[in-house]
Amino acid sequence: MLANFEELILRIADPASRAHYHEAVRCYESGALRAAIVSAYVSLCFDLVEKLRAMADLGDGRAKEEFSKIEEFNRQIRNGNVEVIKNVLEFERGLLELFHKDFEFLDNHEYSELVRLRDDRNRCAHPTFLDTGSAYSPSPELARLHIRNVGLYVLGQQPRHGRAAIASLKNLILSPFFPLVDNLAVERLRTSEFANARGPLINGIIDELLFGWPDPDSDFHHKNSALIALFAMVQIHRPASIERIKLAVRKLLKRPEEDAIHLGGYLVLTIADVGEDIDPGSVATLATWLQHLDDAHTSNLLSMACENRTLRPHALARVATLQPQNFVGQQRFPPVEIVDRAVELYSNVKDWYSANACASQCAVPLAQYMSPSHVDRIFAAASTGQADLRGSHEFPTFIRALVNNNTISEDVLLELMQKNSLDSYRHLVEVSSATALPSG
Repeated sequence: MLANFEELILRIADPASRAHYHEAVRCYESGALRAAIVSAYVSLCFDLVEKLRAMADLGDGRAKEEFSKIEEFNRQIRNGNVEVIKNVLEFERGLLELFHKDFEFLDNHEYSELVRLRDDRNRCAHPTFLDTGSAYSPSPELARLHIRNVGLYVLGQQPRHGRAAIASLKNLILSPFFPLVDNLAVERLRTSEFANARGPLINGIIDELLFGWPDPDSDFHHKNSALIALFAMVQIHRPASIERIKLAVRKLLKRPEEDAIHLGGYLVLTIADVGEDIDPGSVATLATWLQHLDDAHTSNLLSMACENRTLRPHALARVATLQPQNFVGQQRFPPVEIVDRAVELYSNVKDWYSANACASQCAVPLAQYMSPSHVDRIFAAASTGQADLRGSHEFPTFIRALVNNNTISEDVLLELMQKNSLDSYRHLVEVSSATALPSG
């Protein structure tokens, strides 16, 4: 139990704050629970003032304004003006609100927990607050919780408020030196403010990325680094990031802009936890979006959509209408329905021009995923003339793709050729196989 306190103490950078916190821990260990709670609150206030000083030194305008009040209080006290003490106490009572509302240093949960500490500190330090006639007796568990919260939520954190940290992260992600490789992006963010980020910072930077990417006026507009950073953030703080992304996706899918819908759909398809929690309104939007997809990456996006139970029927409806140019960007392992459609298209081309285009855009890229029955259907179409494949320039390229990229054995391919009277193409299989043999 006490080891947890020791870990928190090691995370406190400011020596004076660490000393105040250590005093609260010693009171707790000795059983002086009221003193422990009072000391925890003192360490909280002292550290918030130090953070205010640090932020002012870093150039934050609002922090400078607030810290100047403290300097003025101290100047008047040195001059003997005891009346200013009531202003000091009032300033102290508003510290939590200042760091919660103005600096966004504390999220709602952290703020409520620390307000509870402030209330319990008053019960411990001011018996006149009680009408029971007896001293307030906090439990050891409550004292320990308060000490833990102070160390975890405030003293162990860097003196940066939400907006300043968000600005720093934005500059980092927009830098030409931000890594565009997933694992390197994770490592880079682990050495930034995001490593120990809490709710306000996580929510703020994710909103900047997600609502900035489709916005032409944003620095993040269509930036690859924005999406790479987003996925890295999910790896670092997954639960909090996922919840914020879910909320943002719902908002994106309610907007009319094409880029907003496309980004929302992409996140639903690529992050399983987001895709499993889509509301009916979002499903309706995504179903329409899938039908409108029409570029080189369409088959790849539909492959992902087929893995989502809710979107699968809508994805399959679009698969049935895919054209060769929609398969060019296929990168992930496709469902059989995608391969079936590619085979159907290649098996029904009516001229060499169409055959060559369909081969290069569709049949060759997906050759590695075809089963013997798929190959048999294409070979049969070539043999019977259902498809004008014989003599087309890319038909040999398709066969070589089967030999080089597919797991179908050479013997099976030769049997399918013989079955469909395509013996004139046997040499493509035999030559490719021979070149793969080791030399002496």
